[in-house]
Amino acid sequence: MAIWVMIPESLSAVARNMIPTTNALLAAAVGTFVAEIGDKTELMGVVYGARFDAYFPAVVGLTAGSLMADIPAVLGGCWIGRRIDSDWLRYVAAGIFALQAGLIVAAF
Repeated sequence: MAIWVMIPESLSAVARNMIPTTNALLAAAVGTFVAEIGDKTELMGVVYGARFDAYFPAVVGLTAGSLMADIPAVLGGCWIGRRIDSDWLRYVAAGIFALQAGLIVAAF
């Protein structure tokens, strides 16, 4: 993983045209939907909907909880993105992955 992180990402012209770059709302919604499929959040929604037999309050509660968790991450990402060079961030991420791999190998 550490080596993979060091490779800068590049998109083909076809892939670049498929990504909505002008609509942050659409890009975030599609990306989050794809990332969250099968996540524990969906299981919580099923459990809350079944337990309380109330669809709308369960959806609103899960949405509010997701917003409370995601808003600081988005704001922090924007803040960090303006101040840190992406190459440096890649090096740090690669170092963290390499450190984790070393710790795991040392544990065995």
